[in-house]
Amino acid sequence: EQLNQLYPKMDRFRDVCSRYDPNGVFRNHFVKEKLGF
Repeated sequence: EQLNQLYPKMDRFRDVCSRYDPNGVFRNHFVKEKLGF
């Protein structure tokens, strides 16, 4: 995935987001489409 190449800590960012926002309250279409979660 291109984002992982540009941002080596993207997986860690996804983990943190999932931990602090498990219900996806702060996620939107852009986040789902571009960041994959």
